[in-house]
Amino acid sequence: MKQRFNTILFGIVIVAAVLRLVELGQYPQRFNQDEMAQGYDAWSIWRTGRDQHGNLFPLQFRNFNDYIPPVANYITAPFVGLLGMDETTTRLPVALFGIATVALVGLLGRLWFGEIAGVTAALLLTFEPWHLNYSRIAFPAGFVPFFTVAALYTYTRGINLLANSNNTPNPNPTPVVTGNIQGSKQWRSLYWLIPAAVSFVLLTVTYSTMKLQAPILIAACILAGAFVWWRNWRVGFVWLLVMAVLISPFAVDQISNWQQSQGRFDDISVFRVPDWQQVWWANYRAHYDLQAWLIDGLKDGVAVHPLGIGELFWLEAPLMLIAMLGLLHRRFWRRSQLNIPILIIIWLLTFPVAASLTNQGIPHEIRTYNLLPLPELLAGYGLALIWEWGAGARWRRVVSVVVLDASVFAFFVFNIVFLRYFFGPPLLHVNPDFQEVYPNIGLRPVLEKVQATAQACDIIWMEPMNQTYIYYLYLTRTPPEQFQQARTERNTTVYLNIKWINNVRFGAPDIDEFDAPPTPGCEGKPSRTYFITRRWTLPEGWQDVIVIRNDVGILWRAAVQTGVSN
Repeated sequence: MKQRFNTILFGIVIVAAVLRLVELGQYPQRFNQDEMAQGYDAWSIWRTGRDQHGNLFPLQFRNFNDYIPPVANYITAPFVGLLGMDETTTRLPVALFGIATVALVGLLGRLWFGEIAGVTAALLLTFEPWHLNYSRIAFPAGFVPFFTVAALYTYTRGINLLANSNNTPNPNPTPVVTGNIQGSKQWRSLYWLIPAAVSFVLLTVTYSTMKLQAPILIAACILAGAFVWWRNWRVGFVWLLVMAVLISPFAVDQISNWQQSQGRFDDISVFRVPDWQQVWWANYRAHYDLQAWLIDGLKDGVAVHPLGIGELFWLEAPLMLIAMLGLLHRRFWRRSQLNIPILIIIWLLTFPVAASLTNQGIPHEIRTYNLLPLPELLAGYGLALIWEWGAGARWRRVVSVVVLDASVFAFFVFNIVFLRYFFGPPLLHVNPDFQEVYPNIGLRPVLEKVQATAQACDIIWMEPMNQTYIYYLYLTRTPPEQFQQARTERNTTVYLNIKWINNVRFGAPDIDEFDAPPTPGCEGKPSRTYFITRRWTLPEGWQDVIVIRNDVGILWRAAVQTGVSN
């Protein structure tokens, strides 16, 4: 049975790898400013040991209007450093961690609920719209499911080893010490519990909401294993001490830089409104709207999915309900082991706590990502229960076969609709005949052309977008050491508003005026002015240098105006 499970799981992981690696740099097509910032900061760390703003090995990275935890940037650094910085290498770490998550979910599902549940959970996660999307997008939240599963799997193995050490008869009548059989088993559990501690700490500093959600999950795990810990309190003390030591640098940094760490949250917090308790409760209740999860899709995210398909698979809701009923079975409630129902119930009831404290887009697609992979684990257990129930009387077998066949059919229909949309051209739902073109598409060759032709005294204008400067730095691969020394604005507030870097202006020459100093040594010398824009019609006096088009029209163009002096 074990060999069969491993073979099936390996096949599922191969499928997961294909879905997460094929044309990684192209899909999703929107490679936006947040992904570019993560890739550029990681590249900067690899080359200089500093982030793009010149901070030496920071524990929080300054984003456009926030300070974000560091895990994603440091994981990405060797990939963009060794393989070169582009869309594929920036997304590659989260894709690989997503593949690893599928494998770990299979192992955790088997550990908790058996082989059928493990295989089913891994298969569902492989095709899950939510996980597939965020396994192909370079966001810090993309690493949350991996560290969640890694922590739970290693923690469960450690607790099981502790529980077994208590149940093993001790052949030595002398008191238990580290050197005898029972004592050595207890301390050997740290081989699993210390990796669990590391995973929990990394989970805490992976994404902003996890500063609250990870400790809640840790508390749920401790409560679920309370009886085992009570009998092995010395091991538990060492485990907690290891976590405290590992998290202490991040805790000190969080407290000492509290204002900048909490700046973004203060702006979007429910505490800003007088009746914040009612707002929080309304936000919390909204997270249990199954139509949003399964059909409509959640708010304020970047996931690509068609109408009628949300973040989760359609059949996961009924399978989860069956699983919750199955968790009432007495085999899960023995005090001598990890109490899985308690852990799952707390996880299910508390996953939206941090997201509900914000007043933007409820339920929020990214801030609730810590729910994964709970739906897949429960759905896997639910399907396993159906399989087990069908092993009885003949009429049960008939019913279970019909249910399973219907589930397989729905699974294939779901994925045909979803995957055809995901790996196809993005279409605006309001107008299916119009192709939506994201700002990054077609911009790199235009910037490269301007870079190759512009002289030191020329002025380059770039049409403004959301944080235009990072598009310029990333797509031109401007060395971070140059940007750190560049003449530009140095914002001291949380919000970045970089309007110019050296001779590059982020605006339109016929509209904007910036109080930027002239390029040194260029005063009185002839120069040209370049304009990088998405306009279909240019102002008078401009000549095209390069134009990038698609079937809809002009994506990006660069034009030049001569005869201008500094």
